[in-house]
Amino acid sequence: MLFTTSTFLVFFLITFCIYYFPLCRKNQIAILVIASFIFYAWSSPILLILLVISILINGLASFQVGQAEKKNKQLFWALLAVVINISILSIFKYGALLTHLVVDRFNPSNAPTEGMIALLLYLPLPIGISFYTFEGISLVVDVLRRKQKDSQAISIVDSNLINHLLNTSFFVAFFPHLIAGPILKAHNFYPQISTKYFKDIPWDVVFHSLVVGYFLKMVVADNLKDYTFWLAFPYYQGLGTVTNLFLLFGYSMQIFADFAGYSLIAIRQKFPQHW
Repeated sequence: MLFTTSTFLVFFLITFCIYYFPLCRKNQIAILVIASFIFYAWSSPILLILLVISILINGLASFQVGQAEKKNKQLFWALLAVVINISILSIFKYGALLTHLVVDRFNPSNAPTEGMIALLLYLPLPIGISFYTFEGISLVVDVLRRKQKDSQAISIVDSNLINHLLNTSFFVAFFPHLIAGPILKAHNFYPQISTKYFKDIPWDVVFHSLVVGYFLKMVVADNLKDYTFWLAFPYYQGLGTVTNLFLLFGYSMQIFADFAGYSLIAIRQKFPQHW
């Protein structure tokens, strides 16, 4: 589901109305978690399983780190979570590439059509897997640092495992940043988890953010991509150096416009007097 489609607009309006409906106020976190799961599973429902597995791994590991009193036990759970996260990410990002290299090197004329090797050859790359994997790792590391700095400090880990898993699902799967980043810090996100009220919405910030974000995406980035595709192979080979440099600059602006919305919001919040 793309942010620039009418489908997302309908999805967002329905989520917005349910979220701020007075009778649903006690279930706001659950509403956003369900909405985020629907958003992620919209195109490929099967990939939701991987997201849920990532949430469970990091939710359980961070809970264990937060509850453990001995440093070696805290380190064990944190290290275990990092190893599992990196292993899963490596399989999906580099499994097909490495398998292709092995097959081409040792079995060039008789590549398997079934079995584990065939599965690795055609392994899909789940959208946003890097973002939510590293965000899960950041949660575990954040809890570990806070725990080892002061075992008596207020922790971002809820004492109830179910509540912590719900908060972790919200933190990792929150749909506005799930597939495009940025990677959030748990100690910044978790304190903001609370009941929200319609009357407290800063409409001036919302309107400005939407206008700037959609302008950068739909007007700047989406129009630049109609020209920067010439940088792909083999088109760039027939172009001159100066032309390629201009295309490279245009592609840089395209990438900036695609991801600049959050950065501009952060700048506005930090320096409100300049807006």
